[in-house]
Amino acid sequence: MVFILFFQAHGFILYRTLLPHDILVPALLSVPNNGVHDLAYVLLNGQYKGTLERDKVSGLEMIGWAGDVLDLLVENMGHINFGANVSDFKGLIHNVTLDSFTLSDWFIYPLDIDAAVAHAWPPAVPTRRGTTGPAFYTGTFTTPGINWDTYVKLPGWTKVLQSLARLRIMSFCH
Repeated sequence: MVFILFFQAHGFILYRTLLPHDILVPALLSVPNNGVHDLAYVLLNGQYKGTLERDKVSGLEMIGWAGDVLDLLVENMGHINFGANVSDFKGLIHNVTLDSFTLSDWFIYPLDIDAAVAHAWPPAVPTRRGTTGPAFYTGTFTTPGINWDTYVKLPGWTKVLQSLARLRIMSFCH
């Protein structure tokens, strides 16, 4: 279930499955053996629950009902192209477990964000304060006068990927 199997070199892939049974007490959702490459945003029925991150966060506790939609939006944060990790595969490289039960029956959606943004996605939507979890926004700006160095200030944001003319120019993690 790695990016390369879907001919996707970078960006995001959405992995989706349904909870197979009720989870009435908090159970550990995890990808053993450092199996998330590189970052997975975890959503249950569209509600952000937390993040799994390579070398940092391998699990989180959750509750839910049989049939609830579990999404893992996995982000490729770049490749290691030297040394022992030259085969730095991206995506979910090990099974996802919920309280030691291996989750299966995944629907997998490669997301070509660059092509989507080039076709005016996402459409303009009203903003909501207090929204957590992943979101994609597009916009335009002009610089006054001569175009010198400029910056984008996004107070309160914790992770930002910026692209200019479909070229990634910055990735910022707070």
